[in-house]
Amino acid sequence: MNHRDCREILVLDTVHGGDILAERLNQVGHEARALHPYDGESTDLTGYDALVSPVHMYPGCSELRQAREQGVPVYTHHQATRYIIKSLDLDTLAGCTVEVTGTVGKTTTTLLLMRMLVGEGYDVAAHTSNGLYHNQDDLGRQYSVAPYGTILALEKAGELDLDVDFWLSEVSIGFIGIADLASLTSTKEDYLIADETKKASKTKKRSFRNLDEECLLNTPRETGRSTNTHGDLETGFDGENLSIEYKVRSLGGVNSGEIDAYLPLYPYFRDSVRMAVITAASLGCSQQAISDVLDGFTGVPGRMQTLEIEGRTLVDNSCAGTRVSSLDKYLSMLEDDPSVDMDRVVVLVGEDQENICEEMDPGRVKSVVERHRFSRLITVGRKHRDIGVNFDGVDEALDHALEKSSPGDILLNFVKAFR
Repeated sequence: MNHRDCREILVLDTVHGGDILAERLNQVGHEARALHPYDGESTDLTGYDALVSPVHMYPGCSELRQAREQGVPVYTHHQATRYIIKSLDLDTLAGCTVEVTGTVGKTTTTLLLMRMLVGEGYDVAAHTSNGLYHNQDDLGRQYSVAPYGTILALEKAGELDLDVDFWLSEVSIGFIGIADLASLTSTKEDYLIADETKKASKTKKRSFRNLDEECLLNTPRETGRSTNTHGDLETGFDGENLSIEYKVRSLGGVNSGEIDAYLPLYPYFRDSVRMAVITAASLGCSQQAISDVLDGFTGVPGRMQTLEIEGRTLVDNSCAGTRVSSLDKYLSMLEDDPSVDMDRVVVLVGEDQENICEEMDPGRVKSVVERHRFSRLITVGRKHRDIGVNFDGVDEALDHALEKSSPGDILLNFVKAFR
């Protein structure tokens, strides 16, 4: 994408920042227009030099069809975002930039990494779906982790005059390509995008081509492009205590060490913990800084965080990335634990907002909750009204759960929601 070949540009999908991308493309000298195609809005592509479309756009979209027929080049939102960031010099506020993507575990990996780097003494900014942070301080700003959100987060960091050692960006459905080091957390719990015609995991892997050649790439398994993988770890876990030996290629050469941590919830953070260790080590973190963060880790807000509220134990897994498979797995773990009385377990599940991505299938939810034993079911969202006690929002559901439960009960909050 450049000024000579792409003067007139059409950008699709204002829901996921197409309007922001068009505005910034105009700012760097193009003539761009944004279009929202989901409700039948369309236009003639004749006269446009390029089309910018999100990777999840349905293949039957009129503009994509016209682009194929007319030979108009198509760029992704990720590629356009990279171009805009480079053109506006937004990638200069940090000495090193890290991108994190994956089907699950992105937010936890990014926030663990932030803590490890801060513990090592570095100045760090992190853009995640939980918010924008500077050295673990929440800056009170929340931007989407769709590609355009990285532009807004970097612009805000510039307004705040942040000049950091590391910039960490959580990105959905692939890498933008601004990273010195990129980490793919997982390809598990895959899902379909683009009107169920493409696997999200394959789309993320295709985004490897957005990365610079010299960018280090950490992945769960060898991909042919990988710098480090889970195979570079030797892991031991006895149900409570975790040990990991690692030897990875780092920005400075090779980094090796061994960590030990008390981490009973490791099975639920396995992918995030392993990728955070690999990424921190490949950025030069010491084994002490890594161990200190993992020891006693109980999760981050909305990501399997364990809290005590009015004498109840709340397992908070309410976030945009929540999946019913995670609830299934957690209930199975509780049922296998002889110390847990399932008659004191309350389940909250469903969706807090309409139009949330990767929606929870009501049939799948019903199948999972019918397979397990617990005391009370509370659901959220109209699609789940036929099971449990139903509420419109997660806050009302939590209030009801607290009212109907007793001290010592366990509340499992697996409501899909933007937090």
